[in-house]
Amino acid sequence: MTVVTYQKDTRCGYPVVNASYYDLSFHPVSPVKDCKLYKNSKATKCYNCDSCKAAVTECMKTEWRVVAIFNLVFFVVLSVIYFVGCCARRNAASSLSKF
Repeated sequence: MTVVTYQKDTRCGYPVVNASYYDLSFHPVSPVKDCKLYKNSKATKCYNCDSCKAAVTECMKTEWRVVAIFNLVFFVVLSVIYFVGCCARRNAASSLSKF
């Protein structure tokens, strides 16, 4: 399973205080729109930044692809079991009718 980190874009240039907190009193000039949207609030997932939302979306696509492959394999296995069961039932019914 992939772990998505909810961190701001490093192109903003904010000084790092610790792993999840940045000094926002420093106002670097950056053309990146996400720099103005970033807040240090832990209650806000993705910090309303487009770059983080894109990372989460990419992670979800990868995880759902794995789930879809698992579901397909599971469906094929169940179909084979059902087919074998139907054949066994038909053979048992035809062998009983011969007697």
